[in-house]
Amino acid sequence: MTTESTPLHSNGESEDAAYSLLYLDTIDEIQENWKWILTVGILNLFTGLACLICPWLATQVSELMLVGVIFFSGVLNATAVCFRNSESLSTVYRNHIFLLGIGQIVLAVIMFNHPNTTLTILTLMVAIIFMGIGSLQMAATREQHNLAARGLLFLSGGLTILLSVGILIFMPISRWITIGVLIGTNLINLGSTRIILAFYGRSLSKDDRATNEQWRYYMEANLS
Repeated sequence: MTTESTPLHSNGESEDAAYSLLYLDTIDEIQENWKWILTVGILNLFTGLACLICPWLATQVSELMLVGVIFFSGVLNATAVCFRNSESLSTVYRNHIFLLGIGQIVLAVIMFNHPNTTLTILTLMVAIIFMGIGSLQMAATREQHNLAARGLLFLSGGLTILLSVGILIFMPISRWITIGVLIGTNLINLGSTRIILAFYGRSLSKDDRATNEQWRYYMEANLS
């Protein structure tokens, strides 16, 4: 007798049952908190649009946030050794943490005092990362002949490399907009995804909830 296949069917295996329970818990969280998810998604979307409209401002804000994170991380590392129990850390390890903190503070001060150089270095890092990702994608399509969507992956890798080359060609102008555009694009994608999830959670009815509860009891019985 063939058992009907469903997304939530465990087939008597504990791993599948645990995965199904996790799936049901996720659906319940989305249904219960869809208003918060929608609110955060809308904020992400509008923030991303603002970043795309003013990418130079978003780039500068991102740079200041990065400098702030490095600075306060350095302060915490430099001061943490003073409040830790001396017996729990060796002298060498304490000195390493302290010097790391001092180095982070110095680096943050240098980055703050040389914003143009900092943006140039960060933009070059982005271009190098993009070039590496694109090269890996194109190399994977050449070695994995049975790879699904091989042509699309090759095209994506080529476009990523072209993007990195464009960033390098349009330096120093690109240093003022690259990071802001990337942040804006990611925020729009994140916001759109959350909005879609929120409307999905809102569309779930009480009957769907009751069905999910029945599946949960069934899966918990399989795990016991």
